[in-house]
Amino acid sequence: MTHPFARTEILLGAQGVRNLADRHVLIAGVGGVGGYVAENLARAGIGRLTLVDHDVVGISNI
Repeated sequence: MTHPFARTEILLGAQGVRNLADRHVLIAGVGGVGGYVAENLARAGIGRLTLVDHDVVGISNI
């Protein structure tokens, strides 16, 4: 079985994958676009994500 970022490694090389894993990204606002961005950064291999959103979870915004 290959590791989770094998395809990314083909594109960026081993050092590129390590660089992504060493990064810390803050996303302010995790609504429609922010949620999509957070998911894709995680899938890309960003090592640490900080999500900030002061909204309250409710039926109207799920």
